[in-house]
Amino acid sequence: MNSVESYYQYKVSLRPADMQIGRNFIVDKVTREHAESGKQVDWYQFKIPVREPSKIVNGIQDFRSIRFMRIFMQQFNQPVVLR
Repeated sequence: MNSVESYYQYKVSLRPADMQIGRNFIVDKVTREHAESGKQVDWYQFKIPVREPSKIVNGIQDFRSIRFMRIFMQQFNQPVVLR
């Protein structure tokens, strides 16, 4: 088994209905005016309990061999900016 393809998976929904404090790992939300456009933008703080993964892939058993993090997204119809 290739340890590179062993990982913990955490699912986070970015659907507007799920973007509420107290749900979906969201602990804070701040609304500010964008410096260039003047539009209101929302910033969300997520705290994901890493010891409680949604899924364990290929039998990973601890955090010692983790070298990087991947993010994959699906079902977006428009461009989105994540920072």
